[in-house]
Amino acid sequence: MASDKSWELVQIKAFTAWLNENLKPRGLGVKDIKTDLSDGILLINFFEELSHKKVKTRYDLKPATRIHKIQNLGVAFSHLEDEMDMRRHGYAAEDIIDTDSRGIKMLLGLLWSLFRKYRIAVIKHSDKSSEEGLLLWCKEQTQGYKGVEIQNFRTSFKDGLAFLALVHHYDPAKTGVKYEEFSNEDPLKNLGAAFEYAEKELGVPKLLEPQEVADGKVDERALVLYTSLFFHAYRANEQARAASDLKAKTEAELEEEKRRKELLVKNNEELQTIIKDLEAKLLREKERGDSLEGSLVSEREESARLRGEISRLENLLKDAAGKQDEDAKKIKDLQFKHGQFEEEIELLKGDVEGFKTKLDQEREETNNVRKLVDEKTNQDGVHRKGLQQLKKHLDLHLEDLHAWQKYLDYEDKATFDFERDVRPLLTAELGEKEFVQQLELLSGRLEHENEAMLKIFKTKAAEAQAAKLAAAKK
Repeated sequence: MASDKSWELVQIKAFTAWLNENLKPRGLGVKDIKTDLSDGILLINFFEELSHKKVKTRYDLKPATRIHKIQNLGVAFSHLEDEMDMRRHGYAAEDIIDTDSRGIKMLLGLLWSLFRKYRIAVIKHSDKSSEEGLLLWCKEQTQGYKGVEIQNFRTSFKDGLAFLALVHHYDPAKTGVKYEEFSNEDPLKNLGAAFEYAEKELGVPKLLEPQEVADGKVDERALVLYTSLFFHAYRANEQARAASDLKAKTEAELEEEKRRKELLVKNNEELQTIIKDLEAKLLREKERGDSLEGSLVSEREESARLRGEISRLENLLKDAAGKQDEDAKKIKDLQFKHGQFEEEIELLKGDVEGFKTKLDQEREETNNVRKLVDEKTNQDGVHRKGLQQLKKHLDLHLEDLHAWQKYLDYEDKATFDFERDVRPLLTAELGEKEFVQQLELLSGRLEHENEAMLKIFKTKAAEAQAAKLAAAKK
């Protein structure tokens, strides 16, 4: 009976703590499970937390009557069977409501079943699960601790060293347990210290009495339940560490992300500045390109104009080259003609000199004739002889003129004949006049012809000299 009563108290403490652990996120809590679960409200919330499912049936949030409470408990039991796959095993709503008259055994049985399903059956270690997995886990956690050898729940925890080892192993650096100071000679001291440290450092409530554990009178289920709390405390600690590590990692990542974001913002600002500069530069380049395009159009137009000009100049050069060849040919011909003309001039100069000499001789002879005429005016024969002589010289002079007719510019020089055209007219003209008149006529004619010849020679010489100068300039 004492063992059953102790087991009941252990369950009440353990399940009260377990209920509060699950109801705390909803702002709910249990103080006395005998009465606080009777209206079904807390039990429904507890079941929803365990199953992570909402009840599908409406229930009364503020049940004022017994019937309302029974209906709420019926909703809870339906959820237990339908969503949590748990059989009631004869549980009834009255077992929860009437704990004062019926006792708490059925309620504790229900909670124990739930605890086994959700807290013990879930324990898996190596190839073991449930109580066996829990026992193997305890054995591995306490391996290497002096005086600890875990074989079963009933005897392996009696001296308290196993519990001390579990507390110490939880966090050797921070725990207040100095394991080397304890020994199996004082089980009560060990158990008391272990339960104190477990509650203080692991959050495991004091469910067992050191004396009952040391005497081996505690229910084995109570030992399993209590030891399972160590397992879940370890897991919670590992999860907390993992969460802390994850948080630290996340914070570090967030910090790094923040740093990268700030860097990106900075880089973005720099890029925006660069983009603006590039856009401005692009605009300037575009304007410059437009200007260059305009200049290029102008250059193309100028190039086309220059090509046209070059083509024109090339044509002019070709024409000039042709003309130059033609001019060179003309110059060559002119030079040749000039040479011939200079030869002719030289010949003409010689002829002029001869003509001058001959003219001087003729003048001298004319003077002599005049003297003869003056001396023998009355002598007809002498006169006739002088006239004949004068006529002879005139004839000779006229013949000379005829010889020089190729140098004159008469248009009819090709048909002019001295014997045919001049001599008959001269004879007829002289026959009609007296001797003195004939002499004066012939003398005047001779003087006139001489002056005309000299004028012609001078003109020709001047033309030849001008032609020579013109050829030299070209």
